[in-house]
Amino acid sequence: MKKILVTGGTGFLGSNVVELLRNKGFDVHSCSRREGIDIRNYSQFKEFVDKIKPELVVHCAAHVGGIAYNALHPVEVFEDNVNIGLNVVRACNESGINKLINIMPNCTYPGHLEEYEESKFWDGAIHDSVLLCLLPEKPEIQAHTSGVSEHVRPKGSF
Repeated sequence: MKKILVTGGTGFLGSNVVELLRNKGFDVHSCSRREGIDIRNYSQFKEFVDKIKPELVVHCAAHVGGIAYNALHPVEVFEDNVNIGLNVVRACNESGINKLINIMPNCTYPGHLEEYEESKFWDGAIHDSVLLCLLPEKPEIQAHTSGVSEHVRPKGSF
């Protein structure tokens, strides 16, 4: 049975990933601040990874908030998410884990909608709370280490 670590396993996305994988019979472990593991603290996270020795990491952890929160704390949210991502990649690399699914830790919102309909979700300008959309060019920021991770960036995600 494959041992899988889901970071952010108590959050909205992570809890659903944990449930899906457990229902498929995998040995799933999760870590989050609610579970006492702060991935921003590299030594604490690395110790946890070394203890459970997963074969695969599904990275869902992120510092998240709503539109207003992200607008009020853009640097803190961005900095935490970069550091969380780097700590996950570094721990995988140093622990010999060569399988990492990295789900981008951010939100995408249209700038203006009259009413919320799924068919209109991607219409409109990106909301100003999305930090990178304020830059003249939208850079791809990725961490590459020894083939540890593959990055999938869905269209429309900034």
